[in-house]
Amino acid sequence: MEQRRVHVKDLADVIVVTMLDESIPFEIVDEVGEELRALLESKDPPQRMLLDFRNVTSCASAFLGKLLTLQRECEEDAGKIVVCSLHPPLKKIFKETKVDETISVTRDAASGVEIFDKLLARDLRKLVAKAIKDIRKAVTRAERIANLPFNRNSTTSLKVIEDQIRHCYDLIRSNIDRLE
Repeated sequence: MEQRRVHVKDLADVIVVTMLDESIPFEIVDEVGEELRALLESKDPPQRMLLDFRNVTSCASAFLGKLLTLQRECEEDAGKIVVCSLHPPLKKIFKETKVDETISVTRDAASGVEIFDKLLARDLRKLVAKAIKDIRKAVTRAERIANLPFNRNSTTSLKVIEDQIRHCYDLIRSNIDRLE
C-alpha cells in the first residue's frame, strides 16, 4: 500500500495540506509533487493551496523546483500556493533561493488563509481595472463604428464589442460571487 505523504483538509475554497514527512528527499520529490498536483487538479480554478510545513525540517532542492512549477500552473488560472510554518533552516533556504519571492510564506496557517483573502481582493481590483479598460476600448470602438456608414462589418464589430463587454461583466460577477 502506498504511503500518503500529506494530510488534506478543505477550508472553504482553500486546500490546506499538511506535509507529513519530516524530510522530503530527492527520492520522493516526484511522488509528493504528483500528490499535490492531483489535489490542485481536483479543484475548480482558481486553486488556492496552503502548504503547512510544520513537520518538515529538510527538503531536496528539486522539491523547491516542483513547488515553483505548481505555483506557475496555479497562477495560469489565477490560483496561488502559500507556504506556512517553515522551520528556520527551511525558511533560510526559501529566502536564499528566492523561492519566497514567488511563493508567499507565512508564520502559521491562520496567516496563510488571511493572505488568500488579501490576494483575492487585490486580484479582484486588478480584474475590475482591466474590465474597465476593456469596456472603455469597446465603447471607443463602438463610437468610431457609429460614425461610419452602416454596413455589414459595422454590425459584426458591434457584436464583438457586445461580447467583450459581456465577458468583462461575467469575469467581474464570478469574482464578486467568490467574495460573498
